[in-house]
Amino acid sequence: MASERRKIVVAVPALPDQLDPAVRTASRVYRVLVNLFDLPVRIDYLDGWQIKNALAASFTQVSSTTYEMKIRKGVKFHDGSTMTADDVVFSLGPDRLLEKGAPGYQVKRAIFPSLSAVEKIDESTVRLHTSIPDPNFLKRFASWGSQIVSAKAFRSHSSFEDWARNPVGTGPYKLARFEAGSFIEVESHDDYWGGLPPLKGIRFQLVPELGTRVAGMLSGDYDIAVDIPPDQFATVRGNPGLEIVGGDNAAFRVVFFDALNNPQLKDVNLRRALSLSVDRQKIVDSLWEGRLSVPGSHQLPIYGELFDPQRAPVAFDIEKAKHYLSQSSYKGEAIPFRSIGTYYTSEMPTNQVLVAMWKAIGVNVQLEIKENWSQIYKKPGRGISNSADGILFPDPVASLWRRYGAGSALQKKRDLWTNAEFNKLGETLQYSEDVQARKAAFQKMLDIYDMQDPPGFVLHSFGRFYAAKKDLRWKPYPTAQMDFRPGVVL
Repeated sequence: MASERRKIVVAVPALPDQLDPAVRTASRVYRVLVNLFDLPVRIDYLDGWQIKNALAASFTQVSSTTYEMKIRKGVKFHDGSTMTADDVVFSLGPDRLLEKGAPGYQVKRAIFPSLSAVEKIDESTVRLHTSIPDPNFLKRFASWGSQIVSAKAFRSHSSFEDWARNPVGTGPYKLARFEAGSFIEVESHDDYWGGLPPLKGIRFQLVPELGTRVAGMLSGDYDIAVDIPPDQFATVRGNPGLEIVGGDNAAFRVVFFDALNNPQLKDVNLRRALSLSVDRQKIVDSLWEGRLSVPGSHQLPIYGELFDPQRAPVAFDIEKAKHYLSQSSYKGEAIPFRSIGTYYTSEMPTNQVLVAMWKAIGVNVQLEIKENWSQIYKKPGRGISNSADGILFPDPVASLWRRYGAGSALQKKRDLWTNAEFNKLGETLQYSEDVQARKAAFQKMLDIYDMQDPPGFVLHSFGRFYAAKKDLRWKPYPTAQMDFRPGVVL
């Protein structure tokens, strides 16, 4: 019975500042909003990343540029109204996604840019049109940004900002209370089409300090705490009611270079030397108990036929690093390394190890702690920064191209790096229907990324660990989404 279900408190280091999923892509957004909204089709991260129907009873491709979805009958919004084809058309249409100036336009462009039109065929059928054939459209559409909202509820608000603090979706949980900068509470949507949600409610509590999150777990104040580093595992496990869950995620911890503006990093030989001088496995072993992996470049096995299992990680090669350094114009100048220091798990110790490794080959890197990302990317004075490249769907378009391609923030907004050949190859990667042509383009792009003209480099896989009460029996995804729907909480 619903009254017997529990409420839980999840301690998180950051919260979204608004609640419409079409507006932003970030870990703090994914972890909360996955519970409030559903997509027409979804990726099942616990079942081999398969694409499955959700709000669509069926989803079929009827031509190279046309997809047709049948609306699942009887789906209830959080306000009790029934989802219709009109809600689907509105959610994916010009007012919310398709037209420049719409609140979700930038996310739509980043995730499924080929979507060009949405039309209602009848009360149970909607057709989606793409501007060109897109071999990844279904994967893109199933990942993020295509969540369906109530058109009536959206239009009832006086402003988008008001709506985005009080949205109405179809997910397993509905918004109960939102206190910006403090907490977000959701409660069970008992009429959920996918079955009764396993929890009565969830409170996502903002707890920026790691020590406070761990202490709260030990005292019983929290049921789950996010982003627990390995040096806290023993402390958590010392409580017999707690466990560490999670692990290797489908994402990369990376380093960025300002290759266009920093006088020293414009030199490709210096960038090569910086990458070759990093002992990635040592970082994984010393800071992560060996529980993460060092991938063969910016690729993962979930990419299927495009993945090359023979590609090795960038080598740790001090002699080669010193050779490239000697071929560069570097003369000992200080290179700034900007970092928040606490945004990623084990970020500060990782940065300190990197600085020491670079010092060992004679490169003077100075760590600068900043308060926010605006300060990190502000000109002038940029040099090195750290980041993470998440994956929204199982294809390199979702990672390498989204993060480094011609339309990426790295090239367009932040002006850190560009490469004409990389961008040209990306056109084939995005839209060719020839799998072998896509693979060849992707692997050549990795050659550029790794050594020919690196915009940065992969450190290791992204680790995402949680402290959790053992009796909760929650199965975390290998992504940032903290989903608590039926089948995920056992």
